[in-house]
Amino acid sequence: TVTILGCFGFTQVLDKCAVQVIFSGIKVVPFLGTPGAIQSDSWNTTTYSNTLATKVGNLLHCASYNLSAPMYVEGTKEKELIESIDEIAKVLHMAETADIALIGIGSMQDDSSIIKAEIRTKEEYKELVRKGAVGEIVGRIYDKNGQTVDEDLKRKMVGISLDKIAKIPVRVGMSYGKDKIEAIKGAIAGGLVNVLVTDVPTAELLLK
Repeated sequence: TVTILGCFGFTQVLDKCAVQVIFSGIKVVPFLGTPGAIQSDSWNTTTYSNTLATKVGNLLHCASYNLSAPMYVEGTKEKELIESIDEIAKVLHMAETADIALIGIGSMQDDSSIIKAEIRTKEEYKELVRKGAVGEIVGRIYDKNGQTVDEDLKRKMVGISLDKIAKIPVRVGMSYGKDKIEAIKGAIAGGLVNVLVTDVPTAELLLK
């Protein structure tokens, strides 16, 4: 099973792939819900987990699944209720027990998917940065050690946690650009990724 969380860089990489082989036995599942308000003409809709799961499934000619749930809810009770629904629980279990995770690593910039989805404001993001936040994976904000910073958001995001992601055997992070350096470093330090797909300039900056 391959589980997926997207970002804009992930989508750009995916768009350049051309796979002609049919992969039997592979299942592609998302591990994060989808924002409620979707604008069909917005670029960031291509980064949503369900969209990416379907796209990768089509690319690999294999089965893909949707997580029919919102990305963000009002509180812990709502989150637990939604995640207990049988259909959703089954997909989340598939994500938690996946063999490979394909992960988009987001930075704490104004173009963050969390800001675009109006889950956090720019002002709230700046406060999180002051608290040590450097990056975002699966809607979870983390520090330079890969530890969760935004505990409130953690309790409201529908999907698997950073702790559960870290238990997936192969965790492929996809990210590039000098504004993503600290986010990538934090993800590596926290064991959130153990494989990195990036470009040469970013790799050189990481090795300095």
